[in-house]
This record gives sequence, structure tokens and C-alpha cells, in this order.
Amino acid sequence: MKATPIHNDLLHIMEDSINITHRFTKSYVPGDQIIPFGQAETPLFFLIEGTVKIYLYHENGTRSIIHFAQAGDILGELSLLGVEEQSKEVIAQSNCTCIVVPRDKHEQLLL
Repeated sequence: MKATPIHNDLLHIMEDSINITHRFTKSYVPGDQIIPFGQAETPLFFLIEGTVKIYLYHENGTRSIIHFAQAGDILGELSLLGVEEQSKEVIAQSNCTCIVVPRDKHEQLLL
């Protein structure tokens, strides 16, 4: 089959996706802090494997679990959208793999 411009475009998109995935993939083990509480400029995390707990710290110093996330979820999106100024703490509960997109990259791509 002869390659057409559409095939070439799709091939470039696939190659770019593979390069981005490989370059920005990071692994975590249970107990690792993926996002520290209060981080001002949070990268965007695509959780592709594993589970995490998301914690909120209260003014009195206590900590509450506010959410569980699993493979397929996105972390750090509220910071990207300007909904929250400081991040929640995110801790790996199992072996996790994330595609971590630095803030300057995801702002260019998504906003």
C-alpha cells in the first residue's frame, strides 16, 4: 500500500505520542509522594497504572483523605484550570506509573 499524506500525518502523531510517553513517564512505589501539598505550579499527571490517595491538610494541622484516584485519572488539572492555587498531597498506594507533563508543556498544549 502506498503511503498517503494522511498516513504520514498519522505516523507522525503516533511517533510524537511514543516520544512524549517515553520522555515523561515516571514510576512510583507505594508511599511515594507524587504531588506535595501546597506545590504552586503542579505538573499535569496522567495516572496510567496504579492507585493513589489524595489528601487535604486543614488549618488545625489534621489531614483528611478526600479522594482516591486510579488508572485513567488525571491529577493536577484543578491547578491548570486555576480552580485551586495550591495542590493537594497525592501519595501512591500501589505501584504507579504516570505520564508527567511539565506545566510549561501542558499550558502550551491544552490552553
